[in-house]
Amino acid sequence: MQQFKQCTAEGCARNSHRSMNGKLGYCSMHYQRFKRTGDPLKTRPIPSPALDCIEANKNYSGDQCLIWPFHIGKDGYGRVHHPETYHLTTASRLICIAAHGEPPSPQHEAAHTCGNGNKGCFSPKHLYWATSARNHADKILHGTSNRGTNQGSSRLTENDILTIRHFSQNQRQMDIAKKFGVSPSHIAHIKAGHAWGWLKEYCVWPRQP
Repeated sequence: MQQFKQCTAEGCARNSHRSMNGKLGYCSMHYQRFKRTGDPLKTRPIPSPALDCIEANKNYSGDQCLIWPFHIGKDGYGRVHHPETYHLTTASRLICIAAHGEPPSPQHEAAHTCGNGNKGCFSPKHLYWATSARNHADKILHGTSNRGTNQGSSRLTENDILTIRHFSQNQRQMDIAKKFGVSPSHIAHIKAGHAWGWLKEYCVWPRQP
């Protein structure tokens, strides 16, 4: 269960526990203000068309993707400076906060149901909070992951890995290696989770008969 320690800043009900990046009795947001200005309640309003865009679209309910009209990173995701920390973050994360509230933990990611996050989509209707593993599973299903078969050097498919894990329960690593044309040591790494460890069993693939 997530530990909770209420922020000591006036009127704030956020979690100031260190597991949520809280410090000195302040939540992450008010600690950053305190660190920057010496006053946890003091803000420095800076005009930002990008933040205005997020505010204007946080209640968007259309089915079509909204494409970020400002800075786009090399990975195709929209970028914007966080209003409190001024660190560069994704537009999808900020609008997910605005539309759906704070993430369950700092490790949760803003995941897309549309598969178009790498094309700049920041529609709040297409976003939800997900663990890193779940987010990667979504990317695999959408075909946008840069792991596995999307790497040019990969000789095995996701389907192969799940089949190898199944075979490894009752077959020798040498025999499995011959079937898939790889070394026994590679099979050992797959079995131990040192290779393809990110691929979870709930990533459903059409296995060969």
